Amino acid sequence: MFGEGGVQGLEGEAHRQHKALFLSLMSQSRIDALVELVEHYWQLRLSYWESQASIILLDELHHILCRAACAWCGIPLHNVDSPEMTKRLVLMIEGGAAIGPKHWAAGRAIRLKMRL
Repeated sequence: MFGEGGVQGLEGEAHRQHKALFLSLMSQSRIDALVELVEHYWQLRLSYWESQASIILLDELHHILCRAACAWCGIPLHNVDSPEMTKRLVLMIEGGAAIGPKHWAAGRAIRLKMRL
């Protein structure tokens, strides 16, 4: 997706196909479905938060967004996969523009095959 060989470097038919796939996900009904999933996973997490003395909201939001995005894309995600998938997605997004170790970790996360 990112970096060398990533979608941003595509041209011609390959670019058109990837763009069409992306745009098919951007209809109002698909966006509404994603919002509903985020709300669903937020609600599911509330009981866990209530049982904790404190939470780190950013980490919780990462967890919620990962589960919602995977469900939205049709990627089966089991509880044992969720922490690792969340970690890799966060690294890919936050580390892609970083310099040094964080950038290298993002590259490793992108190259790893995710077991689903």
